[in-house]
Amino acid sequence: MRLTFHCFFVLFFWCSVSAQQQSQDFYFLKKRKSTQLSFELINNLLVVPVWVNGQKLSFLLDSGVGMTLLFNNARVSNLYFQEKNAFKLTGLGQGKALKAYLTRGNTLQLGKIKADNLSILLVDENDFEFAKRMGTQIDGVLGHAFLKDYAIKINYESQKITIFKTPKKKLNVAQSQWYPLTFFRDKPHIPISFSLRDGHLQTGYFLIDTGSSDALWLFDQKAGIEKTPPTFEDYLGRGINGNIFGSRGKISFVQLANETLRRVKVAYPEMENFQSIAIHPQRVGSIGGELLRRFTIYLDYPNKRMGLIPNRSIDAPFYFNLSGIELQHNGVELIRKKLNNANNVLTDESGNNRGIEIFLRDVIRYELQNIIEVTHVREGSPAAEAGVMVGDVLDRINGRKLHHLKLHQVIGLLQRKPGKKIKLSLRRQGEPLLVRFELRSLFDGSLDF
Repeated sequence: MRLTFHCFFVLFFWCSVSAQQQSQDFYFLKKRKSTQLSFELINNLLVVPVWVNGQKLSFLLDSGVGMTLLFNNARVSNLYFQEKNAFKLTGLGQGKALKAYLTRGNTLQLGKIKADNLSILLVDENDFEFAKRMGTQIDGVLGHAFLKDYAIKINYESQKITIFKTPKKKLNVAQSQWYPLTFFRDKPHIPISFSLRDGHLQTGYFLIDTGSSDALWLFDQKAGIEKTPPTFEDYLGRGINGNIFGSRGKISFVQLANETLRRVKVAYPEMENFQSIAIHPQRVGSIGGELLRRFTIYLDYPNKRMGLIPNRSIDAPFYFNLSGIELQHNGVELIRKKLNNANNVLTDESGNNRGIEIFLRDVIRYELQNIIEVTHVREGSPAAEAGVMVGDVLDRINGRKLHHLKLHQVIGLLQRKPGKKIKLSLRRQGEPLLVRFELRSLFDGSLDF
């Protein structure tokens, strides 16, 4: 999960469930033409509140997913399910298929729309560890089962999703450029023009994947697609059957909605990761959240089309993770805090001055704080050369305390251009450690990397 950092999830799910589905259409609870949902944008991923069987949970909205998935964590284990039939779940990655349970007859509500008879796949959260890697609780993934019924508008700037009630009537949005949607295994694809290098224009079908926080994936084993140097080997994310590795680089440009996006980040996944899933025969890659968030998006599944309007982020540059560090939450710890200093100056949790107060004795407070842990250090990166190691606990970045920040906000502090000096306050096996390094381009002469 990331903006340009590498702690992220790539969520492509395909399952071998062939059981006949009952009707599970969503419907509006009140007479209205549309309804609106708020979402939280976490590292280019859309997190929405969803009520499942009466309990409020947090879901990823993922256009790369067919059936609805629910992770069997502490919150979900309290829910009642009518039946559980075991199936095998396969997807990206090179690990073994996971056991999942098909549950029927579930109610699911998002704002003012609801489904009364939804089938959900229940899987063990331990296989994904979303809370650790995203820094927030994620209880499930919602995709085609929701998107198929209505046209929706995703506004990344306002963090609002609008759901339109008239699925058969095409939306009249004059500013939008519309693309035809082609579906394969309930997943949407659009044709896009792009150039690997030297302005040579190519066109191919890309999966629209709001569940990937990366910008662009390309399959270099497809005809006409080859890695555009320079590239470097890297961790690409987590699939349903394990970690995904491949190469990263940039391509010359991508053309979308009458805009030319230049020097676009691209990942080339190892194709062995796709051996368990079927893909569109003309598909050459995927478009993820880091590219999609530069547009206001209309997904109109009923009319098989997609609209794009550039927003204010359209010209934002694409940067890689120059530090080379992957982070995750790894539980909490009890911290003993002294609220006043020797001069009796009262401070808040962030260290800001809140006035003077007289105490007869020191005031101590104990509180739980998230543990932010290093999970991966890229070989040859500035962090690796400075001595940062897997398992180090991160306390401060350039003197700034991190315990009150969300994980994606901490990651954002490391998103800087080449030349930025970084000072990390770490703990290694309980002992404090201070490291310094300077961010640099991944390749000589390539300052935009």
